[in-house]
Amino acid sequence: MTFILGAGVSCPYRLPAWQDLVTEVYLTSRGIDDSDKREVLFKPYKQQISGYFSGSVLRQARYVTSKIEKAQLLQSVKQSLYRSCASLNEYPTFDSLTAWCKSNKKKVNFVTYNYDDLLEQYLKKQGVDCVSIYNSAGFAAYDGSRIPVYHVHGYLPQSAEPDLDQELVLSEQQYNQLMTDPESTDWRNHIQRELFASSACLFLGISLDDPNTRRLLDQTPTVGKIFRTRPQNIRAGSYGMTELKEAISTGNFEKQIEILEAMAASAKGELFMDHVTKKFDVPEHEGFADLDEDLQKKLVDVIIDAPFSNNFVCDDEEFGLTTVLLEDWGKLPAQLDYLLGLC
Repeated sequence: MTFILGAGVSCPYRLPAWQDLVTEVYLTSRGIDDSDKREVLFKPYKQQISGYFSGSVLRQARYVTSKIEKAQLLQSVKQSLYRSCASLNEYPTFDSLTAWCKSNKKKVNFVTYNYDDLLEQYLKKQGVDCVSIYNSAGFAAYDGSRIPVYHVHGYLPQSAEPDLDQELVLSEQQYNQLMTDPESTDWRNHIQRELFASSACLFLGISLDDPNTRRLLDQTPTVGKIFRTRPQNIRAGSYGMTELKEAISTGNFEKQIEILEAMAASAKGELFMDHVTKKFDVPEHEGFADLDEDLQKKLVDVIIDAPFSNNFVCDDEEFGLTTVLLEDWGKLPAQLDYLLGLC
């Protein structure tokens, strides 16, 4: 199992979003270090640089990083990253990941696009032996004895100085370089392609806007189911959970099946149905209406009780992904537990 982690995983610890991070670095590049001045200038500067580059964060980052030396850039990003970071107390998503690492005998990998080391801190606190890999030397030296956490965009640990022997992927220029480097010379592309192709992957807290990740997924045949979670309000089809619950409360069984069929069809729900029915050892089927009545009733109960009861599974066919759409990151831990229960 490979867990692919995006910014949404660290959001509960109040780490900044990408554009906020770029703005913080911009303030540093302008020599604005006073905290009161930064607070006053943050919002207007953020709007200003966003307007200059038509909202493109990659272009903003390219401009900002060109104004600052590498050592200062790494230090600035680190300071901005942890400036408002919350204390590392209990966090259900990390709890679920930790429990999976402890209980599962299969190989576990982490690929993270985040710079922070909050995951490693949490794993080690819970007695899980892991190693952070963020440059070619670390990749070459990895012996497989510990759980790897591949930081493919760079690594800035909270309690240590940044390692200058790494490339922080932040700007348009760095993304372009990453996308043109062949796998044979760039360990970051190599490990992502290898894990995408050889293991079941669970994408957590990822928008999937990363151009290099999209390229690698496009080029990689998938052998296992890949799930992705992201926050987004969405209703699938003309029916939803409110209508389904009403049909259940009135005992209108035919209406229940009609709604379930509409939901499954509009959400490209074949994979959704397959995973929900996995608990009942149901053979391949065309739809809910083809199942016997007792099983249909059980499925209704399972769907109503599922952690994604107000969300729907969509199939990102172009990448072979099944996407679980969440209304907010607060629902991620329950969703993660549910998906891991299907594995």
